[in-house]
Amino acid sequence: MKLAYPALLTALVSSTGMSTPVFINEFHYDNAGSDRNEFVEIIAPQGTDLSGYQLIRYNGANGEPYGTDSLSGLVTSLGTGVGTYLLTYPSNGIQNGAPDGLALVNSAGEVIQFISYEGTLTASAGPAAGETSVDVGVSEDGSTSDSMSVQLRGDGADYTDFTWTTGMATQGDTNEQQTFDFSREPFINELHYDNTGGDVGEFIEVAAQAGTDLGGYTLELYNGSNGTRYETLVLSGVVPNEQAGMGTLAFFQPGIQNGAPDGVALINPAQEVVQFISYEGTFTASEGTAAGMLSTDIGVSESAVAVGESLQLGGEGNRYEDFSWRDAAAQTPGEKNLTQVFSNTSDEDGGDDGSDSGTGDTSLLFINEFHYDDVSTDNDEFVELAGPAGTDLSTVSLVFYNGSNNSVYRTEQLSGVISEAPDGNGFGVTVLSLPTNGIQNGGPDGIALVADGQVLEFISYEGVMTASGGPADGMTSTDIGVQENGEAEGFSLQRTGTGYKRCTFTWDGPVAQSAGSINAGQTFTDTDVSDCDQGPGDDGDNGDNNAQLGQCGENATLISAVQGNGFVTPLEGQQVVVEGIVTHVAPGLDGFYLQEEATDTDNDPATSEGVFVYAPGESVSQGAQLRVLATAGEYFSQTQLSDIAGVSECSASADTIEPTALSLPVTSEADFEALEGMLVASEQALTITETYNYQRFGELGVASERLYNPNQLYAPRSDEAQALRQSNALNSLLVDDSDTARNPTPYLPPNLSPFNTLRAGDALSNIQGVMGYGFDRYRVQLTGLPDVVNLNLRNEAPVLTDADMRIASFNVLNLFNGNGDESGFPTARGADTYSEYQRQLTKIVNAIVAIDADVIGLMEIENDGYGTQSAIAQLVNALNSEVGSDSYAYVNASALTNDQGTLGTDAIAVGIIYQVERVTPLNAPKLLDSSNSISDERGVLFDDGKNRPSLAQAFTHSSSGKTFVVDVNHLKSKGSGCGAGDDDTEFGQGNCNLTRTRAAQALDAWLGSEFDAMPAIMLGDLNAYAKEDPIQALLDAGWIDSAATVLGESAYSYTFDGQLGTLDYLLVNKAAHAWLTDVTEWHINADELSLLDYNEEDKASSLLNTLVYRASDHDPVIASFSLPAAQVRGDWDSDGDVDINDIRGLMTAIAARQAIDMAFDLNSDGVVNMLDIYTLYSLCTRQMCVAE
Repeated sequence: MKLAYPALLTALVSSTGMSTPVFINEFHYDNAGSDRNEFVEIIAPQGTDLSGYQLIRYNGANGEPYGTDSLSGLVTSLGTGVGTYLLTYPSNGIQNGAPDGLALVNSAGEVIQFISYEGTLTASAGPAAGETSVDVGVSEDGSTSDSMSVQLRGDGADYTDFTWTTGMATQGDTNEQQTFDFSREPFINELHYDNTGGDVGEFIEVAAQAGTDLGGYTLELYNGSNGTRYETLVLSGVVPNEQAGMGTLAFFQPGIQNGAPDGVALINPAQEVVQFISYEGTFTASEGTAAGMLSTDIGVSESAVAVGESLQLGGEGNRYEDFSWRDAAAQTPGEKNLTQVFSNTSDEDGGDDGSDSGTGDTSLLFINEFHYDDVSTDNDEFVELAGPAGTDLSTVSLVFYNGSNNSVYRTEQLSGVISEAPDGNGFGVTVLSLPTNGIQNGGPDGIALVADGQVLEFISYEGVMTASGGPADGMTSTDIGVQENGEAEGFSLQRTGTGYKRCTFTWDGPVAQSAGSINAGQTFTDTDVSDCDQGPGDDGDNGDNNAQLGQCGENATLISAVQGNGFVTPLEGQQVVVEGIVTHVAPGLDGFYLQEEATDTDNDPATSEGVFVYAPGESVSQGAQLRVLATAGEYFSQTQLSDIAGVSECSASADTIEPTALSLPVTSEADFEALEGMLVASEQALTITETYNYQRFGELGVASERLYNPNQLYAPRSDEAQALRQSNALNSLLVDDSDTARNPTPYLPPNLSPFNTLRAGDALSNIQGVMGYGFDRYRVQLTGLPDVVNLNLRNEAPVLTDADMRIASFNVLNLFNGNGDESGFPTARGADTYSEYQRQLTKIVNAIVAIDADVIGLMEIENDGYGTQSAIAQLVNALNSEVGSDSYAYVNASALTNDQGTLGTDAIAVGIIYQVERVTPLNAPKLLDSSNSISDERGVLFDDGKNRPSLAQAFTHSSSGKTFVVDVNHLKSKGSGCGAGDDDTEFGQGNCNLTRTRAAQALDAWLGSEFDAMPAIMLGDLNAYAKEDPIQALLDAGWIDSAATVLGESAYSYTFDGQLGTLDYLLVNKAAHAWLTDVTEWHINADELSLLDYNEEDKASSLLNTLVYRASDHDPVIASFSLPAAQVRGDWDSDGDVDINDIRGLMTAIAARQAIDMAFDLNSDGVVNMLDIYTLYSLCTRQMCVAE
């Protein structure tokens, strides 16, 4: 037995509330540093209106909601049969303590999905109260990139078709490795087998997607008493489109058995069982294609029912599991059932009367296409309606009028909702199929479209008529001007044009019919500025909007009045008429900016003279003077005009809009708001502070100077830190490319390449554009390209005073090598492909070679042990290959690993590599984790469930003989929360501040205990800025921040939200500080564009490179040390060698009977005398004891 559609069988056997076409598809909640770019994406069939739905965010600590988001409007179509609804949140808007959850609630208040991450929880309040969440099984943590997400992958259409995984964030789009497949297997839809008296009219009806050829399908009829197959029906025919792309075909078969039980199996052309149902009980088939299968009882039966009744499915949807079997009712063979609505959404309560409400504006409906006359018998007649996706048709009807007597001859009540058509831009069509000769074709005849008792449209063909009776009584029709005259089958009359109002389109034909699809030559747009009435019989002129719009130069609302002197418009929801000059056309923002003429400004510096006009598809010209009738409102806190009801272009204006001067910093946020929508130009060259979203959204952060995180310079709780936070906010602005599209082509500098780039710290001059607001940031929407001023030049190698030894700290940003054999990609956190890994590895190798350190501490290397295929082993192999010798080795800590062969349980670990000719490991490495940490009343101070275990190795310096220890660390990130009392969200130290502080205290105690007074270098990514508690705890314990000592307040190794700071450290104790010569932070990563990293997706191949720049996101920290040389035996004058000068000096001292150090008792006889001179000759550094 082969089962073709396991999901269908599952649906027959059991019901699950999680099988839903509306579901959470992707979310991001935790990343390195402060959490940002957090979002939840919801998927639903295109055209779905999510008004009334809610997303509830649950706190796993107490099971209570901590946030509720109310959804509204249609999902944004992806053109694949589904649409997305995106919820975005500010930093740390989604909790990440373990566990937390998300509940999706439908408009009926029912929880249709309750998921969690990092464990399960039981809700104690809110809509999900008493329900236990389902853990998605994957998670994010403080090392996750903020460009990643938790997302569904797989093929299908419902939540249960997909599996959770992690990958690059794709909010607002289909996930990686996700395909929506709406192909549906046919299913048994209606059945009649028994009635009073002799059984008559027995049949089985099959439902399927329109266009499905049932040739090759069969129905096998089974006798339940012995499980044998007693009949096989060979099916044929193509399924028509009855509604929403679905239809039915009925197959009449006398002699369908009605003993208890009996059954029928639907078999596909591959001889696989699609469905095996039974009535009046269950049984196991003993032969046939279903042999060995247990049938599923449909739960209803016929027992002496009336002739003309049947058992049928009811509900709403397009798959078997969307419906349920109903008791016998009037049969509908070859048509959808009485309580059945075919649609692209499922009736989640199992259906009641098949008329679940949709939404949408029925007044925007219109007749879009119809066919009424063939060359002979009129077949396949239909009427197609068009309108906004999601429009509920339950109150809509089509009334057909006979022109000979002007009376009604047919009325058809519609049902269901309109689904969005491919490329429908929020609009779609629905088709009413009629029987042969169902539409009259004598001239003239007419059709009235009626909604809620009101006639929306009354059209006629082959002449004009006046209705008598019915809803259009007394109305005169509008002749569409084209007609069918016995055309060949397959033709129709259709509307063509661009817009969404019925008067925008004109009738054409006869042309090849396109029932169920947008017509050829027809395009739906979001905006339609046609001045027309959507009322009956009017396909053109109407003065209502024209009267409201008025004439250019007449009274209008000032744009400054629309903006007001606050942060929101005082005219919210009001329709206004404005006049102004187009300053910026921004199709990437679906609109344009309009600014008041200079003569009409209000001279109030607190009110803006410009405004954004949301007008997708609208064609306007920069510099044009327009008069616009639209509605004022706020869109994510930007004042805008939308719902355009009229636009007139006025005669050329003598006014020219001059940009308003802009400079940073401003004195208050109101200064930005006062310029919202206005053309501005910067008076100064502004420093680039932020490049994070340049690749993804074309955004660059700018300020008057480079900005530092307040906690880098001042104590977090200090007045100075708070003042700097406020100052940074007033000195920060985005430069934007005026396009919301993801991954745009880079526009700065022109001809961007790995060698021709821009960096944070460079400047932009000649910035001009319009001040906009979006995603919680003010931004200049550029009207032209500014100039890049290269101020922050690259250093090809670290700039560092050389000495006897170099030590470095390098976070290598998730260096994962797959399985170590070119397979195992994509990896959990690093490269997606082997070629990406090769590029990442080469960039890191090139950087390490240039650093040329004796010892390098690594962070974020894959935690996969120390074998030949481990990430650290292959890194060292690549280094040795690059330098051409076995210069590098790694500290093998395999003796310290757990049962899984890893250091701790995190996916990443710390590591140590060194140059074998320069240093030699002294004894075995040592590890600090929870098992050997100091403790207090709260427990262990070093929690290795949050911090990565700390790895320390003592070394002997080869040339000096000095010993020292290097300790490598990667403390808990600021991303995911650790709970109350631990997280510091008030003073900016971030989540898990106490966890990091306690770990720092444990590190100090452990190193002091294990290595006593040995010179020690503690390095790594400590995930804390310089003045935060963890670093201060180490400084208070006597550790010295080497970078702060040498570089002062200019030190930084990382940038976040456009603010600089040190997360990476090279701390020394007093003994090592005595050797310290110089420190540098090699800025090859933090200032560079992410476009230049190893990743291959969403960038031109010309940007792929193996340069050291953007090898990671943290800058390496490098220190040089001067070590005291070991005393050379016999070196009397301490110049580092033994020569004739040392012989003469010792002879002179002996002759003068001076006190001589017993170190010069070279022959070990207990005295220093002339005999030691003979031994000294043998110790000479050079031949013949010559002096250098």
